[in-house]
Amino acid sequence: MTLAHKALSKLSIQAVSLSIQAIFQIITLTVYARYIKPEAFGVFAIAGLVQNFAEMFSSTGISSALVQRKKITGGHISSALYSVSLLSIFFYLLIYSFSGSISEFYQSKELESVLKMASLSLIILSISSVPRSILQRSLRFKEMMISDIIPYFIGYILLGIYLAMNGFGVWTLVYAILLTSTLKMFFLFYFARIKISFKRLVVSAKELVSYSGGITLLNLTNSLAQYMDKIIIGRLLTMELLGLYERISHIVLLMSKYLGNTFDSVLFPLLSGIQDEKKRVQSAFLKASEALNVLILPLTVFMIFYSRDILLLVLGEAWLPANMAFKILLLLPVIRLITRLSDSLVRSLGAVYKSVFRKTGFLLTIVISLFLGARYGLTGTAFGVLVAVIVHYLLMLTLSLSLIDISFVRFIRIYVHGIVLGAIATILSLISFGVIQMMESWDHKYNLFVLFLDIVLYLIIIYNFPRLLGENVIKILYTLLLKVPLKGSAYNKLKKRLELTEI
Repeated sequence: MTLAHKALSKLSIQAVSLSIQAIFQIITLTVYARYIKPEAFGVFAIAGLVQNFAEMFSSTGISSALVQRKKITGGHISSALYSVSLLSIFFYLLIYSFSGSISEFYQSKELESVLKMASLSLIILSISSVPRSILQRSLRFKEMMISDIIPYFIGYILLGIYLAMNGFGVWTLVYAILLTSTLKMFFLFYFARIKISFKRLVVSAKELVSYSGGITLLNLTNSLAQYMDKIIIGRLLTMELLGLYERISHIVLLMSKYLGNTFDSVLFPLLSGIQDEKKRVQSAFLKASEALNVLILPLTVFMIFYSRDILLLVLGEAWLPANMAFKILLLLPVIRLITRLSDSLVRSLGAVYKSVFRKTGFLLTIVISLFLGARYGLTGTAFGVLVAVIVHYLLMLTLSLSLIDISFVRFIRIYVHGIVLGAIATILSLISFGVIQMMESWDHKYNLFVLFLDIVLYLIIIYNFPRLLGENVIKILYTLLLKVPLKGSAYNKLKKRLELTEI
């Protein structure tokens, strides 16, 4: 099996997982937003920030080192498990001790008790990172999918929705994450079948430290930069505005987070396995980047045009004041996803220390942009984030291209097909909005139906002119169709059309 076919095979599994998780996320977003106040989301956002930073120190570098190493032993796995267990307990006790001071800093009394309880999931998730790394290293994505979907359904949907509808407020989110993380840990350990050993623990730990130390330093600057928006909003503005920002940014992250995680979870171990074969690494990076652009650019256009209607559907009317900030943030996924691919490439090639300098530049940029933008409320903050993310994209892209000897001009060509498809989506949306404005009696609650028609027309155009997708994306689609056991005239016609186009 070629690298491309192997990647597509695993991506198809991840695509199923992505789709199910996205549906679950939309369900919880829609229900929670109608029963939980924005201030509660703001409090939980701060608690989540503190926990994420602690988790980064306790487990991220070690788990990444397990995936990146070409060969690992039982000693590596055991030393990793012991390390993350001790570190996570240490950081939980640290959070517990300073929870009062953090609450005073953000002027929120409820934050202290939320921090103490929610951060228990830090220990659970850190320990879970070891079996998860073993499954990812072996490309066992079916088991990872089960470990993600079932716990989320039980924790966030069954328990979470019940608690939200019964007035538990922020504690809905706390109990949901605790149950979800606990169930996830049991599933991961069941599938990974880790055998604990006490042999060569010190030697194995030293072999992991060099890479994991770089990853931890890299993630420190990266996480500070990525979470700086919430840190600054929570301090300079209000918990209510932070709650508004957290929810709209969460919708935006549905695209960049799940698609990014999907591609990263597949590409990182695959690229690590061929890190010495520059031509194959070049090809994989360019193809993945082009596929993401073709998929995301048109979707971004549609979402920006219909942002108000999406907010009304998912969050409700109370969240409409954040609409302009939402429009700006919708520009982020297409930029962040390519940056995420660059991160995967850099980590797979072991160039983590070279990346730290770029991440530091990103951190400084976002701090300056946010302090300037916060003067103009949520909209200014969102614009500041956009400027910083663009700078981050350019910093990481130049590093990635230099590592695999690809010129900037050659890379820019991957945007051609995505831009053309984005232009088509823009034209369709402009025509629809022009027609709507001419109809004086039009009820805007039907705008999402118009969005659906625009997407259908867009897909019809793609069906009749598949060359718009580009050669690489056509090959990917054709390969995926061969793996789908469907029948029917429409399916056969599409497969035949792609086959003829590819030829």
